[in-house]
Amino acid sequence: MKQISECLRIAFLVLIIAGIWYPASWENSRYLYLINIYRVLAMTIILIGTLTIQSLYFCTVFGVDLEKTIDAVSLFIFYTLLVKAISIIKRKGRINKLLEIIDEEEDIDDLMKGTAAKIKLMCEVYIGGCLVTAILWTLIPFTQPSLYLPFFYPDVPPDSPSFVRWYVYEAVILVIDGVSQPGFDCLFGGLMAFAATQFKLLQYKLDTIGRDETDEIDAAQKEQNDYNKAVSCVKFHSTDPIEMLTRVLYLCTLTGQLFFYCFCGELIKTQSDRVATAAYLSSWETTSLRTQKALKLLMLRAQKTESVVAGNLFELSLITFGTPFVSGATRLSGCCNTRTAQQQPLSRVAPETKGYGLARNMSS
Repeated sequence: MKQISECLRIAFLVLIIAGIWYPASWENSRYLYLINIYRVLAMTIILIGTLTIQSLYFCTVFGVDLEKTIDAVSLFIFYTLLVKAISIIKRKGRINKLLEIIDEEEDIDDLMKGTAAKIKLMCEVYIGGCLVTAILWTLIPFTQPSLYLPFFYPDVPPDSPSFVRWYVYEAVILVIDGVSQPGFDCLFGGLMAFAATQFKLLQYKLDTIGRDETDEIDAAQKEQNDYNKAVSCVKFHSTDPIEMLTRVLYLCTLTGQLFFYCFCGELIKTQSDRVATAAYLSSWETTSLRTQKALKLLMLRAQKTESVVAGNLFELSLITFGTPFVSGATRLSGCCNTRTAQQQPLSRVAPETKGYGLARNMSS
């Protein structure tokens, strides 16, 4: 049977090319040392090379040319790749363990397959769009009056023999870096979507507790099955399969990436909120006393909503996603009202007000 985690194949392929990831099946390979050599060279040439060029270019133009300084700052987004790469390398074992849990799930039904299909489509569209964007970015210099390098550094004349080598090198690492960024996002978002689906499967399990599946099962076997289901649900809910994600996600991403993370986090919150309700709505009254105690323990643990927290600071949800926009709109509205108030003359008094004041003075 095809493994569910195969939907992330394109994301893993991009990370393998960048030298950040290698499959668990390569752990016992006789060529593992060659693989590690390639990883070191790939990360040095691609990631470290990109960051070095950007830093040198920024130091060269800072305080000299404002326009070039802005261009240099816009390229600093690739520094997020270093943070993501370190997180992936440090937690590779935990990610593999989570993938094994996904592939070994007994209830691989249409719900799990549907989630995998959506993740696969998301990865193909997202990474494909970023690949086209990166390729077009490397072609922009050809549309300008004077030819320049994709990273603007070093300042090599177009007629120099080394210009072609520098251009090819920067174009290749730009394309690889451009598809590595969505590769990280697809991996993180896919794991979060699978975690939300696990909560959905947990609700389905709770819904079957206390209900006869066949008339041939005797009361003792039925009671044992119900108890095993309740215990398995308690064990699942007591674990934290997304703890790895709470330490690697960060908030400094583009608006599209922020929505991507916040939407998947909202799925986990929504599905985990329904676990206690699903346990209560099950046919617990027909089960044994120990099964009811296990379900009660599950409902107590499910009172705390599971959520993904970025850096132990921000909870990933649609509310978090909308907060910066609401705050920005509020501040913009406040600035506009302040400016309107400042433009109005302060000494202007309506004629009716003047007449009323005169009459009041005469009466006094």
